[in-house]
Parts: sequence; C-alpha cells; structure tokens
Amino acid sequence: MHFIAFMSQIKSYTIQFSNKTQLLFDTKFEDFVCKQNKQGTNICYFIDKNVLDAHSSKFINIEKKILIEGNENSKNFGNLEVYIEQLLELNVDKSYLLIGVGGGIVSDILGFVGSCYKRGIPFGFFPTTVLSSIDASIGGKNGLNFGAIKNVIGTIAQPEFIAYDLSFLKSLKKEDFNDGFAEIIKYGCIANPGILELLEFSQFEYKSFPEEKLIALFKSCIDIKCSIIEQDPFDKEIRKILNYGHTLGHAIESEYKISHGKAVAIGMMFACFVSEKNNTSISSLKIKSLLNQYFLPTSFSFDIEMMMQKITHDKKMNSNFIDFIVLEKLGKASIQKLSFENLRSLLIEFLDAKND
Repeated sequence: MHFIAFMSQIKSYTIQFSNKTQLLFDTKFEDFVCKQNKQGTNICYFIDKNVLDAHSSKFINIEKKILIEGNENSKNFGNLEVYIEQLLELNVDKSYLLIGVGGGIVSDILGFVGSCYKRGIPFGFFPTTVLSSIDASIGGKNGLNFGAIKNVIGTIAQPEFIAYDLSFLKSLKKEDFNDGFAEIIKYGCIANPGILELLEFSQFEYKSFPEEKLIALFKSCIDIKCSIIEQDPFDKEIRKILNYGHTLGHAIESEYKISHGKAVAIGMMFACFVSEKNNTSISSLKIKSLLNQYFLPTSFSFDIEMMMQKITHDKKMNSNFIDFIVLEKLGKASIQKLSFENLRSLLIEFLDAKND
C-alpha cells in the first residue's frame, strides 16, 4: 500500500490517498482563472448559481461551466445524470480539471462526479461559505442523498487543491455567514478550547470580519481536521469525533429542513446534555453562550420517534448501537456506544429538561 503526502500550508500529513491537496490562501479567483487560461489548462467549472449572480464579474473569462442549484435537492441521482450529460456535451475528458465554486453542496457534487466520471478526473475547490471553507471541502468526503437520507451514497477522494478567496464570503446572507460558526465551535469543543476563547473575545462580524484573523481561525480548524484524517482517513475510528453534534443534527436538518449549522448547534447542545449525564464537567453554558453569540439556536422542539427513525440510517449506526460523540472535557471528545433505547430515553430527558 502506498502512502502519499496530503499537503497544506500548515504542515504535511501522510495519509492513504492517491494525490496531493494544496491549501492556497489569499488566492483571487479571477487571477487564478487568468493564469489557467494563459497556461491553456482544460477546465470545466461547477458553479453555484447564487454565487454566479453575486459575483458575475469574476466569471466573464470562463468558457465551460455547469450551474448548480445550492440546495440539497441537487444532490440526487436524477441531477447526477444531468451533470454527466452536460460534461459529455462539453466534451470534458480526462485531460480536464474540474473546479467547484460554491458551498458544501457544490463540493459534495463535484467530489462525487470527479471521483467517478470516466473513472476519475482531478478536481479542486473554491469554497464560498464559512462552512465549506473549514469543513465540507476538507477531507475528501463526497456524497449524494438518497431520498431523505443525507450523504448515504458517496466516495472518499481528495481534491488537487482548495483555494480561498474571502471576497466570496462578502455576498453571503448574515445567517449563512453565521451558520458556519457552528462547525468552528465544534472544532473548539472536540480538540482546541483556544478556538472557543478566540470566538468569545473576537467577534467575527458579518461583512466586517478581519481577514487575517479569519484566515488564522480557518487554519486552526483545518489543522484539526487534517490531523484527525491523518490518523483515520477512512472514517473507521477517531475521525468519527468530527461528527460531534451531527447525530441529532443531521436528523433535524433532514426532517425539518433547517440549515446545517443551526441543526448541528442543536445537536451539540444534546451532545453536551449526554456528556454531562456521564458526570463530565464540560461547561455547556459556555457552549450555549457562544452559539447564542453567533445567532445559532440552542433548543428546538422535535418529534422523538421521527428523529429515531432518521437516526437508524445514520452512518455511525452499528447493529442496535450508535457511536455517539461525547465530550470528556472541553477540547477532548470520545466515542460512546449508545443503544437505540438508551438514545431514545436521553432524547426524552433532553426535551423534558428544555421545557422545565
């Protein structure tokens, strides 16, 4: 088995993948396009329609592109066939580089297409959301939905590069900008409490964020994710801790159609509740305060049986148990096996506590 380096500007990691991913910070998209055009690189772009509308001047020198609706409905087999048909009509072959410009929807779709089309062609990302910048585009997970089940079909394949042009973030809606901070808070909870301190005392305001501080924050999150992936590239053990808050979060997101960040915020509060049941002192009030600071919800009314039905399809389910992520303390997460019935009881207690 061959081991090849996964590269970032923070450090290099050796993991089991067939290519190198470079993280390119402070990269202006239009300069990148100009350089590739001069070099005669064959490129087809997958672009979120909303990003194209908001930044039309950045895309005037692009010849081949496929437009993506930035919603979960785009991640199904029906639309996959449309994307493949468009690639064939554009005569895209293995000499091409695919580049995705958008949020997590685009990176999921492009990563899946790139890993499968003509048995795999190279691809890279320009993430345009906070969430995609520090989570969805990092790590090589690519997924499609099947019916109402999120990301149940997918591949693990690394992009050639991930490039950061923070000007894309300026066009986000305020709630979409804040949405990504749920995942940033997650990184602080599971691996680096210093991130929580930074968020608490350095408010990253919508449209007026200090770019250098934001890039430093992104690097801290990316460093955590890369170091975890180095240990467990195929999601067998420790990589599962990256799903802190996602067990209930994904179920709520799927059933109630709320944003990923908001759903994960609620899921983290439930995970805090379960952690505290284990007699750990994790200061859930601190996490709740930070979520409120970034306008993320900390409570939500849901149908327990519906949530249990959704959770049975969770990728962390194993027979009658689920690998549930808890905190031993702020900055240290672990995997706890919860039976299906135990999980139901905890959800009931969680709702009852919220209504007290």
